[in-house]
Amino acid sequence: MTLKRDFAIGQLTSISAYRDASTVATLDDDAWEVPVQHLLDWSEQQEQISQEIRLNGDAGRFGYLVGGYFLHQQTDSVRSVASVLGQLQVEGEVSSQYTAAFTNLSYEFTPRLKGELGLRYTHESKDLDSYTQDGGGVLLTFQTDDHRSEGGLTPSASLSFEANDQVTVFTRYAQGYKSGGFNVDIVTSPTLADIAFDDERTDTYEIGAKTRWLDGRLKVDLTAFHTTFDDLQVSQFEVLSGAVLPTLRITNAASAHTQGFEANVELILDKWLFTTQIGYANSEVDDFPDPLGPGSGNWKGSSLGGPQWTTSLLAQYATNIGNRADLTVTAEHLYQDAVGGDLNDDPRNISDDLSLTNLSIALAFGKNRQWRTRLWVNNAFDTESVVERRQNPAAGILALIGMPVEILDSTVGMYNMPRAYGLEVAFRLE
Repeated sequence: MTLKRDFAIGQLTSISAYRDASTVATLDDDAWEVPVQHLLDWSEQQEQISQEIRLNGDAGRFGYLVGGYFLHQQTDSVRSVASVLGQLQVEGEVSSQYTAAFTNLSYEFTPRLKGELGLRYTHESKDLDSYTQDGGGVLLTFQTDDHRSEGGLTPSASLSFEANDQVTVFTRYAQGYKSGGFNVDIVTSPTLADIAFDDERTDTYEIGAKTRWLDGRLKVDLTAFHTTFDDLQVSQFEVLSGAVLPTLRITNAASAHTQGFEANVELILDKWLFTTQIGYANSEVDDFPDPLGPGSGNWKGSSLGGPQWTTSLLAQYATNIGNRADLTVTAEHLYQDAVGGDLNDDPRNISDDLSLTNLSIALAFGKNRQWRTRLWVNNAFDTESVVERRQNPAAGILALIGMPVEILDSTVGMYNMPRAYGLEVAFRLE
């Protein structure tokens, strides 16, 4: 729920949100006709409540924004796996509290030159209230709890210059922060390792241009970026030193970087809007010693696994139905190239290209268009691609019972969401 109120010193905005989400999945882990290993229950229940308050305004050449944010989150998870060696189960409860205070100040040095400074302080505490693994005689059985608390300042700065009425160039620097946490998942190693992972820090540099042509009907924006990561959080599905079975966990690579560009084009022709976006990113690990334990080498030079190329095309038609309603029809096409899997650059873990088309029809009506309905269809042509691949999770057990190499080297994949459709109804309070 968003509430806004204007005062003499600026506009006050309050954003309140509550979210309750659950995920339940099962999986034939061994991908073989003989039942060797089966994921019986992979479920997660998450509850969130958040509140943001901010005030923004201006005073002559100065502009300002100040605010605060609070989030409480409770996550309960269950992992249950059955195999020919027995059944094991993991249950975990994690509670998190996140608070932040932020400000952004802007100043117009001249009518064409503008600078901005931002600062954000973040503090987060996480409690692993309970973490229990019943190894079922197959793996380690234990119960533990933990706590972590962290925070810090993340600044940002930008400078923009309006070269003429058509072209504005800009540069920007920003630090980023992603909190650490706990791996509430199956521990396959013979001893209980550290299940916590550290926070991640980033430094991002951008330079670009925003251009306007044809009386503002044509917009062309270009941005180049370079981001460095410190303690990059990496999701791995690997067999650790001393273990037979693989495990899914988040760890921290020492350092990495990504760089690339984004191009956005927007064209307005009467009631039609056309947009296209093209993005390119090249990412690489700079240093990741002993990724699977002592003596396991260094994954320096490995790709971070995200898509290199992404594109989107959108066509939208908007018109009035008399004075009673506004009609908007939208067609969008999205594309990304193949995505790599684990950081060890295993070619078996590379996904397929993904190409989807989404369609929607929206109708706004009532006084001041307070009512809005939207009928949408995602993946309208029901395109099917494997968006995630990884080594057979049951490879360790299959090796123990003497299965052939072609079974051990098989992969398990996840497909993109099939065609989905829905109807949305919204009402705006005034």
